[in-house]
Amino acid sequence: MSAVPQRGRSLRAYVGALILLILVVTLGTTAFGLARAEDTALRSAQQDAAFAASQAATELAATVSIVRSTVSQTAANPGAAAAFDNAACGITFGTVGSLQKTHLDLVRPDGSVRCSSIGPAEAAYRDASWLPAALAGATFTDPVVDQRTGRTTIVSAAPVAGRGAVVAFADITDLAAATAARFGGPRSLVFSITTDAGTPVSVPAAGLGADAVTARVAVAGAGWQLQAGAGRDATLAAARDLFFQQTASSLIGLLVILMGTIVIYRAIAYPIWRLDRDVSHRLVTAGAAPLTERGPREIRQLARSFNAVVASLRAELTQRELSDEQARKLEHRLEQSQRMESLGQLAGGVAHDFNNLLAVILSYLDFVDDALPHDSAVRADVDEVRKAAQRAALLTRQLLIFARRDMTKTELVDLNSIVDGLDGLLRRTLGEHIELVVAPGGSLPPVRADRTQLDQVVLNLAVNSRDAMPKGGRLTIETSEVVLGDEQPRSPLPPGRYVRLTVSDTGEGMPTGVAQRAFEPFFTTKPAGQGTGLGLATVYGIVTRSGGDVRIYSEPGHGTVVRVDLPASDEPAPAAADRSVAPPVPGDQQHVLVVEDEPAVLLAAVRILRSNGYSADGLSDPTEALRVLGDSAVPIDVLITDVVMPGLSGIELARRATELRPDLPVLFTSGYSHDAVSRQGLIPDGTVLLQKPFMRAALLEAVHEALGRKKANGD
Repeated sequence: MSAVPQRGRSLRAYVGALILLILVVTLGTTAFGLARAEDTALRSAQQDAAFAASQAATELAATVSIVRSTVSQTAANPGAAAAFDNAACGITFGTVGSLQKTHLDLVRPDGSVRCSSIGPAEAAYRDASWLPAALAGATFTDPVVDQRTGRTTIVSAAPVAGRGAVVAFADITDLAAATAARFGGPRSLVFSITTDAGTPVSVPAAGLGADAVTARVAVAGAGWQLQAGAGRDATLAAARDLFFQQTASSLIGLLVILMGTIVIYRAIAYPIWRLDRDVSHRLVTAGAAPLTERGPREIRQLARSFNAVVASLRAELTQRELSDEQARKLEHRLEQSQRMESLGQLAGGVAHDFNNLLAVILSYLDFVDDALPHDSAVRADVDEVRKAAQRAALLTRQLLIFARRDMTKTELVDLNSIVDGLDGLLRRTLGEHIELVVAPGGSLPPVRADRTQLDQVVLNLAVNSRDAMPKGGRLTIETSEVVLGDEQPRSPLPPGRYVRLTVSDTGEGMPTGVAQRAFEPFFTTKPAGQGTGLGLATVYGIVTRSGGDVRIYSEPGHGTVVRVDLPASDEPAPAAADRSVAPPVPGDQQHVLVVEDEPAVLLAAVRILRSNGYSADGLSDPTEALRVLGDSAVPIDVLITDVVMPGLSGIELARRATELRPDLPVLFTSGYSHDAVSRQGLIPDGTVLLQKPFMRAALLEAVHEALGRKKANGD
């Protein structure tokens, strides 16, 4: 440290000069700081207004989208046309997002209301300006006066062919005030909503003021502009008060520091300077060594505390990096789970009606086939239609599989036997331009899964690889046993033994963005009409439901590798079972009662049974079926019932039937997904559930098995 030159002035003079300099600088910085504080306050208010306007516009856009989609989906529903003819009216339509007062009406072409969620109004809209457009197509109007409520509303409408229109009304009279209450925040922002042309939609009574700090955002899909703002005077007043408080506190603190410096300079200034020098040296050199603890006791404690803080910060940063990585993984898995769940609900909802239609189509194709001469040229056309229907049934099952709603039969399975059993089919499917190489692992433990679904996993992966090699190539299928430990941080599977299926090809490969979306349902890079986008999604659903994991590795020009890991079982694998199907045995005039609420399916099932040696009767009403079952004079050998029926479920019907006839075998049928069937109640032991769409052979085989159980119980 260089020597301080000796002057005639005292230390007090230097301190006085320093205080005077501080006062001058403080006055200048105060004026500059006030201007900066006001500017910051205005910019902050502008940002708050922009953020609030964006949030409010996003919610309004989502609300308008929900109203419009609800109207469109209601109008497209086949039940909407029937509602115009039904005497009963059961429409309900409640709050939608920010729109608190809404109602939904079925409006005839003459403007009369057929049905409304708020009660009858026969001649409400005869002269409505929006009615002609609503009858012509889907429409969304600028604000109009609701002729029923007398309040300002928006109108979203969609036509119902030959009947009228489905019309939703949403009260926007107090929309600006409601938006301000929800998004105004601490600044009490005021909101104003207009159309793109400037027509008021909902504006505050007091207005925003000419000097207000405002932000404007477009409401997507509505043709509106949303403006949020705060008063300029109130914004600046708050900023000034806070600035003066902070300035006063800073001045007081500065004076205290100067006085303390004078008092304790000789006792502490130099040790602090030395400590600061050491800290600066560590920062410049990024040294990891702790500071030397020397000087007075307080300084030594300060150095000791600094060393502890540095060590704590290093540990915290390391832990935070690990936590961020785990959070990203959990967020990604949650996102995938939500996508599967939403699409799974859609798949389960359409499965019942679609499977009923396919059951009728396949049954009547068998009837046509039976009626045709053996050498008829039409027989080939019938076979093509049957193949198309069977492909549709397979597509429905794929939807249910990836959505985890298909019925499964888990068992111990040898993965090598799966690959070996598919060898011939794979070679025919791949074609001569693809070289198939199979490398089975030795002494693999079994896995617990659905055998049929594992067949589909191998086939889907093979077909996907084939499509990636249009000019030929090599497809390799390998099986092996692996042990996963904690050192695989990217794997969601717990440590343990797994059986791995690896399918690799020498095809075109995929970019990273495509590979990351490969397991998304309905995602495909194939041309329109050449892919459903369910192949890999189905694989993902099967593997994850079996407790495993599937990963894809690919680069453009380097092919693709898909690895499937399934938990290994410690149980011994069973001997391979004979999976061949014997032809069905015809009946011997046994009496079968069929209960099915779908008329076409009921007629087809009865016709199949009667044409194959059974005496069959069909009923669509389960209550009527109970009456017949209660008549002991009517012989019934087997009861076939749909699981899900209006009024009385098939499971409840079967329970009451077995109370009346304890030895009566019951055969259930259903086109619903497995979880929908489970909600109807537990299926009794000793019964069979036949999944729709069923073929004639499957129905006859199930009836034959039911009769066999009855005979065995009787013996």
